[in-house]
Amino acid sequence: MFFAGCDPAMRLLCDVRLDAPGHSTWVNCGSGQALKYLSEGLAHVAGLHYGFDDGDENLRAIKRVLPSADIFVMRFFKLGTGLAAQSAARRRILEAWATSAAHGLRIANREPGAAVRRWLDEELAKQKIDPTDVPGYDVVHFSHTEAVESIQAGRADVMLGPCVMASVFGLRFIPIGRVAFDLAFYKSLFDHPRLDACLKWLASKRFHQELSTLPGYYIQ
Repeated sequence: MFFAGCDPAMRLLCDVRLDAPGHSTWVNCGSGQALKYLSEGLAHVAGLHYGFDDGDENLRAIKRVLPSADIFVMRFFKLGTGLAAQSAARRRILEAWATSAAHGLRIANREPGAAVRRWLDEELAKQKIDPTDVPGYDVVHFSHTEAVESIQAGRADVMLGPCVMASVFGLRFIPIGRVAFDLAFYKSLFDHPRLDACLKWLASKRFHQELSTLPGYYIQ
């Protein structure tokens, strides 16, 4: 069974031993790509996190891509998201975020369709900043890990992503807000023994305890 999405917690879900046939595989990709894989039958479950403090945006994204499909949406958790950078100049990063073109910070951008890319585009539009004036905007990274690697290699200065990525890789983190991370799958899979075992694991106290040890995760 294939689980597509960008959050590292999906690995916790896929790596656990379950009393069910088969195995689970995490496909690390952005929300837009995960939803595309779901629509094309290339993934069984898509992980989505569109919209700060707005879980309904995940539902709207599903309706745009699968308007007539019978999809079940399950809240996985809420995820602390913000800016991550190696620089200790916290104030400079915050100021540069408002006028990034003027300050010249290079952003490790994500691919079109990724949740953080959509949020970035919306923010630039609000601030009337031309994306072509933002250094690094046209350089695409297909995962949070790729974005972190660009920062560590000195090719970029800042990225949008989850708190846990900054914590694991020792980056400075500036919170922006929380996003609702949901799992979406076809209702016809409810009888699938592997999925049933996964959902029971997600609801277990042990899984909640494991997730709560990671920074930036909030169980609903």
